[in-house]
Amino acid sequence: MTHSKRAERGPGSGVSGVPSTATPEAPTPTRAPKVTVPTLRAMKRAADRITVATAYDATFARMLDAAGVDVLLVGDSLGMVVQGLDTTLPVTVDEMLYHTRAVVRGLARASAQGTGGRALVVGDMPFMSYQVD
Repeated sequence: MTHSKRAERGPGSGVSGVPSTATPEAPTPTRAPKVTVPTLRAMKRAADRITVATAYDATFARMLDAAGVDVLLVGDSLGMVVQGLDTTLPVTVDEMLYHTRAVVRGLARASAQGTGGRALVVGDMPFMSYQVD
């Protein structure tokens, strides 16, 4: 005998099985703490999955953060993906800073709106932009 999925949802559930926001007993969402390097270490020790995605602008930063991504990487691959270059070699530190600032602004805006802003942002250093002596 099969039973209805609707019966599993319970009263006050929306079409998707998620409680309707119109119900008075719907819990208020709590903001997750910001992800830091110690957070990542603790996640690794606990064998928790760590999600990392690439973002090049504020819009993608907000979307990925809202999806719960832990780390946003601003990679020098933006030279090929955003700028249409054949390689990442021409990408400069200034261009990386520009895109990293855009990603951080997207997270700051999400945080100010109470919708997120928890992801850790990591920026690539372009090829040959540093020298170890």
